[in-house]
Amino acid sequence: MVQSIWRSIQRAEIIVVDFSAQSVNVGIQLGWAMGVGKRVIFITQDEKIVPTDLRGMNLYLVYSESFFDMQRLVSEVTQQLRRCARRWPRCRTTATTL
Repeated sequence: MVQSIWRSIQRAEIIVVDFSAQSVNVGIQLGWAMGVGKRVIFITQDEKIVPTDLRGMNLYLVYSESFFDMQRLVSEVTQQLRRCARRWPRCRTTATTL
């Protein structure tokens, strides 16, 4: 499993990290992604659980499970992915769930 996750991180151009589950594994995988220079989009349902070094920089999108909020989140993540594609043309559009 760990090798599969590592290969997915290596293949991805952009990583979307959701802090909502408060999983230690998410933190480890984020460290791997940042360590190899991946671009990262952070999302969460509760900004209090975002690591403090990221919280102060407002580098994350907050969402809830409501239908309208999920639509807003999809729109915001899509905008961020488009910005990335304009800046870095080799960004892929294939999504991988870890």
